[in-house]
Amino acid sequence: MQKLLILAEGQLDIFSAKTAVGVLRYRPEAVAAILDSEHAGQRTSELLGVALDVPIVATLTEGLAFAPDALLLGIAPAGGRLPEEWRALIRAALEAGLHVVSGLHEFLNEDAEFRTLAEERGLRLVDLRRPPIEQRIAHGEARACGRGAC
Repeated sequence: MQKLLILAEGQLDIFSAKTAVGVLRYRPEAVAAILDSEHAGQRTSELLGVALDVPIVATLTEGLAFAPDALLLGIAPAGGRLPEEWRALIRAALEAGLHVVSGLHEFLNEDAEFRTLAEERGLRLVDLRRPPIEQRIAHGEARACGRGAC
């Protein structure tokens, strides 16, 4: 199972960090720690109203001590754009060997710097909003099944 270090630097609240809160509520076993220097040491149950407490750390180095496999961008900012001040953290996470998972509208795979770092290290950049290459919609397959062809 993949263990996530959730990046919410400076935005760890129930409105900005909707992605982080959703994962904490519905996949708590997947969370190793949360990275947010402004709230380091606080309790996620009190801060976010979730039923569990996971460590909130101030630095990537502290987060790596919890053995995550991937960095999850845990916010849903207006416009879905990557905060410029997060670029160094993402770069450092890739250099540390973490895959990076993003639900932003801005695709990490289209960023030459991140793509190169990931490729050099055999890591994945996962853009959750990118539609599948082949999205099969309305091909009449159900009709064929009704005639016993499936």
